[in-house]
Amino acid sequence: MGIRETLNEKPAIAYGGFGVLLLIAIGVLVLYLRSGTKTAPPTKPSGDQAYYSDDDGKTWFADALQKATPFKHNGKDAVRAMVYRCSDGKTFVNFLARHTELGRQQKGMALEIAARPQFADHPLTEVKKPNSTTWVPVDSKSMAKLSDVIAVQCPGNPNDVPQLLLPSTD
Repeated sequence: MGIRETLNEKPAIAYGGFGVLLLIAIGVLVLYLRSGTKTAPPTKPSGDQAYYSDDDGKTWFADALQKATPFKHNGKDAVRAMVYRCSDGKTFVNFLARHTELGRQQKGMALEIAARPQFADHPLTEVKKPNSTTWVPVDSKSMAKLSDVIAVQCPGNPNDVPQLLLPSTD
């Protein structure tokens, strides 16, 4: 019996093989996209706090790391703020992140926003640039838009390498 006959008789094998190839392709794409950035992807803060913003990234404040976002702060919705510093000392929020409704229902590791993107069919988080109205889900279907949102570049100096700031390190 040949390969074609086997696949025709047992389509689950064909679908399984296709799924494995798809996962490999997504993994290669993620590695490719990561290699093009100048900074490491956001990591889990080393302390027990993270930065948040309640004014679309104009200002930020430190609060408990394990907060489900958005949460109320001074009567406004606060979301995670990924804050960077350039070599000239200027700091800025590169992107904002919040949980989806499904993400807010999760416990533990799922609350560690930006610790590691979770590419699932039902995203737990979404991100956006400050001053944008469009939130991009962190899922495999939105990879191109997602890479545009999280790409980091110092304003006015594309050759500068920005440094991620964490409440315990700044």
